[in-house]
This record gives sequence, C-alpha cells and structure tokens, in this order.
Amino acid sequence: PSVYFVLLDLGAAQLAEHQVGGIPNPAASQQRGFVVWDPADWTALVTSPNFAGYMFLDEMNRAPEGTLNSLLGVVLDRQISGRKLSDNCFVAAAANLGSKFVGVTQIDPALFARFNIGTLIPDAESWSRWAQKSGVEQAIIDFVLLDQKRTLLEILA
Repeated sequence: PSVYFVLLDLGAAQLAEHQVGGIPNPAASQQRGFVVWDPADWTALVTSPNFAGYMFLDEMNRAPEGTLNSLLGVVLDRQISGRKLSDNCFVAAAANLGSKFVGVTQIDPALFARFNIGTLIPDAESWSRWAQKSGVEQAIIDFVLLDQKRTLLEILA
C-alpha cells in the first residue's frame, strides 16, 4: 500500500455486519473485562498508516440495515473496530437512489449526509474527449462512438 494507490471495492450488499464491525473475541474480552472486537481481515489494509487509496462501498443501499449501521462508524468517525482509517483512505459509495428501485434499504440521513452526492450521466461524446486525452486506444473510442443513440452504460454493459 505504500507504493500503490489502491481501490478496495467492497460490495456493501454482500457484507454482513460482522465483516465491518468485527466479531467479539471471548478470551480477550474475559481477560480485559469488556468486549474486545476482532476486526475483519480487510480492515488491516485501510487502517495501515501506509495505505493510500479508496474504499469503495458499491451498492450501499442494498446492504442490510445492520451493515449500514456499522458503515456509519466508518464514514462518520473514520474508524473500524476502534482502529483509525489511514489519513490517505478516501471513502466513496454508489447507490441507486429513487423510488423506482426495489430491494433497497433506506439509508439513514445521518449516513447519507456524510457524502457529497452526485448523479452520473454518461454520454459518449464527453467520454471520448476524456479518452482521447487519457490515451485510451482509438479502437475502443471508435467503438463507443459507433452508436451514439445508445448511452455509454448500454455500450459498456
């Protein structure tokens, strides 16, 4: 992590609450006299002082409510199981918002307010200008521009 900028893609819908908040460690808890939580393995990466990158919470509003409550501590306090996120760990999320989506969990306003909200409206022309400047292969750009009546997301799907 000290050499690379990492993208940790966490499918929030597939995360169980204990995979964010950790699980109780009975032996350590008894020894100390209070509940000690063992964090999930992946948390060692984003809490490492050398970590630089994004923790991406995909499909956040499809996560179970308990998982969302655990993620609130990550986003609000920048901590997982009492361990501080790296100063260079950026948290980003994606969700399908609106009443037309089914099977989603209502995101608590306290969690929702911790993010800058934007809407992605892809179009082939804008993408192709970016792609030209970014060195994307011309064949790929030409393919995307082939049928501009379709949206970029339809083409790439």
